[in-house]
Amino acid sequence: AGSWFLYDIVTYGANMFSTTLFPPPEGESPASVVLLIGLISFPGALVAIPIANSISMKNLQVLSLSVMAFCFFILERAGSGLGTSNTSARSIITFALMSTADCCGPSVTTYTVPGQIFPTRIRATAHGISAAAGKVGAVVGTFAFPILHDSIGIRGVMGFMAMVCATTVLWTMLFTPEYSVPIVREIERRNNLPIQQQCVFAERLLYSKADCREVEAIAAGGPRRGDRSE
Repeated sequence: AGSWFLYDIVTYGANMFSTTLFPPPEGESPASVVLLIGLISFPGALVAIPIANSISMKNLQVLSLSVMAFCFFILERAGSGLGTSNTSARSIITFALMSTADCCGPSVTTYTVPGQIFPTRIRATAHGISAAAGKVGAVVGTFAFPILHDSIGIRGVMGFMAMVCATTVLWTMLFTPEYSVPIVREIERRNNLPIQQQCVFAERLLYSKADCREVEAIAAGGPRRGDRSE
């Protein structure tokens, strides 16, 4: 939920105001700018499909957000012409690369991870809470962009977006679990447990290196490995 919240601040804040960043030349429609950026970045969504089979969702999210942070940093430092019709081609390509990383990474992972790691009986509720956190971030990003734009300028906004992306990378590294298909299957196999015990089992299995038997004992209130019997 936390990474989805932070990510949506960036993606809604930047993409909703792409025509503010890159105003179209006189006589052209703003839709042409949106279309151009969308066409350049769309392959990122296609790349995510084969990549997902060779890299974990956590690592994909960290890698893509790092690329996004780097692109925003470049736009903050060298984004000549941002907000004018004289925007350099380098700035447009950098923003399109950021959008490509977005489509390839967090736009997929923030939706996928909550749909995989939670036990089936609470998955819809847990995923809904995560999605709601994301929508709160979308509201924050949409309202914050014009305020920041007026107070610190477009390049300052790019620096802010870079910091939010970097914060999301750190959040992902600390709180998003590293998991695989066998781990998800082990969680599903415990559907016969009371829901509270299954949730404890899932949390322990996702965030610790303990084996399934030890985790199951902990979930049931049993002793941990190495505990001494009295």
